[in-house]
Amino acid sequence: MELEQKSSNPAALLASLMTSKLGLALSTDLTFKSFKDNIKPWRTFFNPADFSKPAKSEIFMRVQDNLVYFASNYVILMVLFVLIGM
Repeated sequence: MELEQKSSNPAALLASLMTSKLGLALSTDLTFKSFKDNIKPWRTFFNPADFSKPAKSEIFMRVQDNLVYFASNYVILMVLFVLIGM
């Protein structure tokens, strides 16, 4: 229920995002070495055996944790999609 209240107020959602793990991860200074060191194995990233349906109350936290944990992998995928789309 708390998630629904935040999503109806964009300013509150942005404020909560910036104080979350994801916001802190996005605001840190990344070097190429830290980016490279953060790349997780692609088998871990794409392993369907690790997928599970979260409870409604934990969706937001699971998405945040996933984005922070696999941040470098997502950046690589985005760059590939942009290059393929050119």
